[in-house]
Amino acid sequence: MSEQNEQELEKNTLSRRSFLKVGGVAMGTVALAGYSNTANAITGTDKNTNDSKQLSFLIPPPPIKDSQIKKTVTVDVLVIGAGVSGIPAAAIAAEMGARVHVIDKQSTIVSTRPTGFSCFGSKRLKELGVMCTEEEKEALVKDLWGSQNATGKFEIIKLWADKSGEFADWFIPIIENGGIKVQVGGLFGYYNHNKTIEEAQAAMRANPLSVRDSYWQFYPLQHQFGSSNIPGVSAWAGPQDVDWLSILYKYSMSKGVTYDFTTSAHQLVREPGWEKDPTKRVIGVIAQNAAGEYIKYVAKKGVVLATGGFDYNDEMLKAYYPIGLRMCRTWQRWFTGDGHKMAVWAGAKMDDQFTSHVMGTAAMAKAMKSKDKIMPPEAQAHVVPWREWNMPSTPMAPCLWVNNLGKRFINEEVGYFMSATTIDAQPDHMYWGVWDSQWKTKIIPHHMDRLMDGNDSDERMEANVKSGMAIKANTIEELIKKMGVVDGAAFKKTLSEYNAMVEAGKDTMYYKPKKYLSTVDTGPFYAAQMGTSYMTTCGGLITDTNLSVLDENQKVIPGLFAGGNPAGGFYGNIYAPQVPMSLSGHSMTFSWLAAKNAVSGV
Repeated sequence: MSEQNEQELEKNTLSRRSFLKVGGVAMGTVALAGYSNTANAITGTDKNTNDSKQLSFLIPPPPIKDSQIKKTVTVDVLVIGAGVSGIPAAAIAAEMGARVHVIDKQSTIVSTRPTGFSCFGSKRLKELGVMCTEEEKEALVKDLWGSQNATGKFEIIKLWADKSGEFADWFIPIIENGGIKVQVGGLFGYYNHNKTIEEAQAAMRANPLSVRDSYWQFYPLQHQFGSSNIPGVSAWAGPQDVDWLSILYKYSMSKGVTYDFTTSAHQLVREPGWEKDPTKRVIGVIAQNAAGEYIKYVAKKGVVLATGGFDYNDEMLKAYYPIGLRMCRTWQRWFTGDGHKMAVWAGAKMDDQFTSHVMGTAAMAKAMKSKDKIMPPEAQAHVVPWREWNMPSTPMAPCLWVNNLGKRFINEEVGYFMSATTIDAQPDHMYWGVWDSQWKTKIIPHHMDRLMDGNDSDERMEANVKSGMAIKANTIEELIKKMGVVDGAAFKKTLSEYNAMVEAGKDTMYYKPKKYLSTVDTGPFYAAQMGTSYMTTCGGLITDTNLSVLDENQKVIPGLFAGGNPAGGFYGNIYAPQVPMSLSGHSMTFSWLAAKNAVSGV
């Protein structure tokens, strides 16, 4: 976190509840949505001091005057964001005959490349006869909504289940015609420990709901990019399988979509009088290019927000997702909540539920203790993180986990997605994975909800020790000394009790299944301190099932649509462990639908 951001956070402290009370306030009296002196009255309350504090990201910048506009561009649909959700939106709108323009603040299309996407009822799933019936859809939607404790929007989850297959059937031929294969069954096979995609698909046909753990039912909805026949989180067989987004980008341009890069959106433009008349439309946006010139983009049919999350807006994190300030972030520094803020300035209402694509066990202590809390440099686009991130994988598996107090705190069967909040509650927001020299036979990966756990080799284990990411010791006493911060007496007691439960074949403390129980009793001994991370924030603007953004009174803001991470309602307060890759799946589907609805005049 930068010094400037730290100062802003200190200055703009507020409670989450008080922030949400003002999150959708209409703050303007002119056509530049949200711009007037009334902005100075927007405040929040610090729950600790009851002092009134201004929320800087709710206060719009000074209005841009007409005299400052250097150029006006008129189109049918304007998409803000040239990424995973924005480019599909632009492509379908152009296919439908609209004049479409995309702007993005970066110098080229977004560098993130998800390895796949989840959808329900696609032709690929129908070919296998799985995850395509109305009964299966009903069970899926109920499970997703119920597992969120009903904090998401049922109708938004159902919208994805209803329409994501249609999106996939449009999307897959474009990607495959561009030279990248799309497969189903790979992640199911990874969780099910199948050896080939064909074996995984046969197992899916036999019982698509055969993969589950003590907490979650896994749904095999993942469509993965790549030609590898080995089941995994990724199906990439090499660099040729990675860059599917460039295929879609080129396709969109073949349909007439135009792009302005290094162009940052600053202000939505809404018809005058919208504060009293909710039928007034959003008619465009004012942006600034690399030369510092202001451009007004007029969108006759609609503006689609596809601007990503707010991962690198520390003040928004503090207000909406404070755990995110204690976790490691990935490389996506361009996620600063731009779309969220512009929409709120135009009268939109923010949801009151936020989460993230959380990676509960996937952060090294070194990254957790660093100033910026950013995942390592190799965690960039165009790599396979679970193979190439330089971190130990054994402590992510269900070995013995203890905190700095030397105590267990969780059923270690809980994996990649679910464990984050519990780990965050531990001292230093981290845990220690502990194992012994027999790890190759004793430690097995999670059955599901897993990333890269249990993939270590002898060479990798020694490299982890050499680099300081793992600790190796001949005795438990030496291990405790090297760990440094752990209460040694408590840890010895925990270890003795744990080994006794393993020998008895029953975890009477946290009910970890017997197959994951293994003693820590044969030196040399190992330990690694790990923390939590997240891929991006999830949650934002309230929309209806047309993906139109709603105002404080649940009325549609005409001409303004949101898909992907700027939109709320899909996840509620938890990312869905039972449907990995649903982030890319629902983001692309919803932006695609938003653009279709904009063109159709919905």
